[in-house]
Amino acid sequence: MKSVKKIIKKLLLFVANQHAFLHQINYWLGANYKNKSIALGQKTGLYGVLLRQAWYKKTLKNCGKNLIVGFGSYIVYPNTEVGDNCAIEEFCIVSHCKMGDDVILAANVSIMSGAHHHPVDNLELKFREHVNPLGHVTLGNNLWVGTHAVIMADIDDGAIVAAGAVVTRKVSENAIVAGCPAKHIRFRGTS
Repeated sequence: MKSVKKIIKKLLLFVANQHAFLHQINYWLGANYKNKSIALGQKTGLYGVLLRQAWYKKTLKNCGKNLIVGFGSYIVYPNTEVGDNCAIEEFCIVSHCKMGDDVILAANVSIMSGAHHHPVDNLELKFREHVNPLGHVTLGNNLWVGTHAVIMADIDDGAIVAAGAVVTRKVSENAIVAGCPAKHIRFRGTS
């Protein structure tokens, strides 16, 4: 029975790679990257996971081994980098970022392209008409980001971001942060 499952998984992986390649050609011909990623995020089950894995492996600036991207999640820009053994659970949005190894993003996490996307003091400007240059967020190795967190700043290795936290300032190595805006709670390994 194990060998049959292995064969089926290899077959699914082969089909997913072919499917991802067709989307890659469509992207090369001018299709919007974000829209392609959103569409592929809607595929369910193991096939959906394998399809997203193949798509990001082919299109991201760097995509490590064993990436798992859950249903409804997508990566917005192809210049994003993802390390090995990362899990992006359901309904996450990942913008400009460099993600280290062994990162877990729980469901509904948003990784923003930094903060301050729109000017707020010029009352003559419409928000949709002016966008500040997008930033870039760096996520270290071995991170756990809780559900519904919003990340707008860098996070160092070994940190934990509590569910619902809004990270607006850099998070130190092995720190645990929580709240809106996120505040330092304590360091891991000190209890």
